[in-house]
Amino acid sequence: MSNSTRTKWMASVISDIFNINEYDALELFRHAKHQPVFDGFLKGTGPARVFVYYQSAYKITEAGDI
Repeated sequence: MSNSTRTKWMASVISDIFNINEYDALELFRHAKHQPVFDGFLKGTGPARVFVYYQSAYKITEAGDI
């Protein structure tokens, strides 16, 4: 499913929203942990909605503050 037109469009939207590159967004669909959810969603046999959350890495200062 990771090469379908719909998947590429979804990855494009995710990359725009979270300001990440499209390759990283496509990796989300290919990751073994998430693949069953996305495959079911795209085939119509899984959940009706998928919530995608992105948390950027913490930036720690030299003083150790976040």
